[in-house]
Amino acid sequence: MELVRIELTYSYEPSDFFEAATTVALLYGNATFVDGEVVLTLLAPRQISNEQEPEFTKAVRTTLRCRQLISNRTFSLTGPRITHVDAKGNRNYVMLMES
Repeated sequence: MELVRIELTYSYEPSDFFEAATTVALLYGNATFVDGEVVLTLLAPRQISNEQEPEFTKAVRTTLRCRQLISNRTFSLTGPRITHVDAKGNRNYVMLMES
């Protein structure tokens, strides 16, 4: 399977935390925040391990904290759901296990 794109999708509350669709360039890729969902599309498609996932979540959470400073509102973040997209457009989902 040749990976074309890796997406990490998170949910955040409140869903109107950003006034409009907002895309932020992060170290790992572009994160688009819209209507209570953020999709982080990685710049370099690669398999993601359980050990690497916290790095991506930290980058998304840091962006939300910056927004929190501006808006003076609290937020909650859940996720991610990881999707591998191949050259044919097939979507493969990755499950992360927690104890």
